[in-house]
Parts: sequence; structure tokens; C-alpha cells
Amino acid sequence: MASGIICNRAIHTAVVENKRLSHAVTIIKAQQDVKREPKVQTNSEKIGHKKNPRQLYGPNYKPNSAVAPAVEMTA
Repeated sequence: MASGIICNRAIHTAVVENKRLSHAVTIIKAQQDVKREPKVQTNSEKIGHKKNPRQLYGPNYKPNSAVAPAVEMTA
């Protein structure tokens, strides 16, 4: 009689595990179905060209590098 209970528990455990795996496989399949379309590169992008934006120098221009102010020397 005890072996029948153990056998039923093993079957029940296998069924529960199968349901969990089935759910996981369903989620993975859904993620794989949503595929990104490949980005078409221009010829410039293919050879590695990168844009260099214009440098604008206007009345509010502040240089990126901070230079220490000069110190006056008095004798």
C-alpha cells in the first residue's frame, strides 16, 4: 500500500513539473516570436563613418576644459 502512495506522489510531482516547464516554454516561445527587424545600414555606416557635429562658438560659449585663472605676480 505504501508503494502505491509513493508512486502517486511521484506521478503528481512529475505532472506539476511538466506544467511548470510547459509554462516556461510558452513564455520563451512568445519572446522568440517577437523578433526585431534588422536595421538597414547606409554605406557610410557600413564603412564606420561617424558624424562630427558642428562646433558652435557664440556669445555664451564656455569651453569644456576648465583652465586655472592666471595669478598676477607682484614684486
